[in-house]
This record gives sequence, structure tokens and C-alpha cells, in this order.
Amino acid sequence: MSNTMHSTPTYQDYRDIRISASSYLILIEQEDDAVLEQIRGHLGEATPYQLLIQPSADEYGLEAVLHALTQYLSQAKAGVHSIVVGNETFIWKIQRSLTQLGCLKEEFTQILHTDGQPKKQVYCVHCGHQQITQEKEYCTCEQCKVHLMIRAHFSQRLGAYMGVCANVHQPLGAAS
Repeated sequence: MSNTMHSTPTYQDYRDIRISASSYLILIEQEDDAVLEQIRGHLGEATPYQLLIQPSADEYGLEAVLHALTQYLSQAKAGVHSIVVGNETFIWKIQRSLTQLGCLKEEFTQILHTDGQPKKQVYCVHCGHQQITQEKEYCTCEQCKVHLMIRAHFSQRLGAYMGVCANVHQPLGAAS
């Protein structure tokens, strides 16, 4: 039996980018010269691209990137291919915006790149709260306090893994 579910997201790397678009939009969560050089080297020097880097790791930085993305795509001509590089939370928020702006799944590449501590967006199926965690298997919902098992099931619509009650007999974790 396979360890991954059909819904578990898969990511590409820079070598998977097809050199066929008229221009590229590179969106990077954190500035990383090595990753950028790999992408530039793969695209070639003659390939036109626009670079957007999240200016800070908070929501204001993400909002700035989303605003710049909207501005760029509203003026761009057909044939732009977006390359999104960052952690899963960043990738899926950008992916959601690209889709809302009319981009097709084939028009962007998702490259997972973390700073050593991968972060997951977890959706609590009990209260609907979404939170970011660095845990791999279990976490506690920030809102309803239910101890959650983080399933391998990933919702692309929500951009999050499903968190379900880890122990129905003791939903709020171990008694203190």
C-alpha cells in the first residue's frame, strides 16, 4: 500500500519548468540567491521574467506580493508562466490567487522550498479553523483545543491538510 494519498500534493523542481512561455513570473517567499540562480540558469539568459519576493514573513508581506501579482497579471499579455517557490502555505495562497485571476494549473509551477522547518496549513474539521504548524503528525487546534491528527489528505481548495480528532475518548489531549 502506498504511503501517499491521491490528494497529497506533489511539487516540481526548477528542472521541471518547460521553456515554452513568452515570459515568466517568479514568486519567491524568501530571497534565496541559490534557488534564483538555478531557475535563471534553467530558463536561460534570453528568457524574460519578472521577479516578486515577499518583503516580510508576515501577512503584510504576503498581501504585498498578492497585490503586486494582481497588478502584474492585469497588465500582462497571454503566455506568462508563474513559478512559485516557498513553503506549502505560501505556495497554496499564491496558487489560489493565480486561479482566481484566471490562470490555469498548467500555467504555474510549484517548487517547495523550506528553511529547514517545513510548515503545514492544517484545517480543523471540527471547528473550521485553519492554522500553521511545524508538527508532522499531531497538533492542537488553536481555536477549539481538540488534539488533532494531521492526515495525509490535502485539500487544494483550502490549501491545507485535514486535522481530525486524534482520540475521540479524550479529544482535548491528556488531562493535566
